[in-house]
Amino acid sequence: MDLEKNLIEKFNGWPFDKDQVYRVKDTDYRSRLLTSADNQRIYLFPLVVFNDAYKIGAGCIADLTGNGFAFSTLCDGIYTIEAGNARFVLTVMGLFIDNSMDIYAVGRKNIRQFAENILSICGITDFRDVPYLTNDWYF
Repeated sequence: MDLEKNLIEKFNGWPFDKDQVYRVKDTDYRSRLLTSADNQRIYLFPLVVFNDAYKIGAGCIADLTGNGFAFSTLCDGIYTIEAGNARFVLTVMGLFIDNSMDIYAVGRKNIRQFAENILSICGITDFRDVPYLTNDWYF
């Protein structure tokens, strides 16, 4: 928070001056590299994208935990679902896989099965596959 306040005071033309926007981002990025805060980022790969925004209800949460999935909230509307050493992120936009997990150890077939189970348990049927992760040629 202090870094953000200092950056805004130092670059008082932000966000209206393009050069200062770049300089704020550059300064913030360099600071995160020095403090290793950037290591906390989660990079996601989409498994399925929902055709319409999906409202994640209490029934879906209860059903997932009742079927052996560990369920936690990252923030409003973004949830982590874990099964064994597989980790997924469910949002109103789609189901994603957390890139920091070892996808080779989990295996393509297991990832596909977990994703199918999650979608089935939550009753999600209106979606588009993003097949690059679950197809044979990826591994």
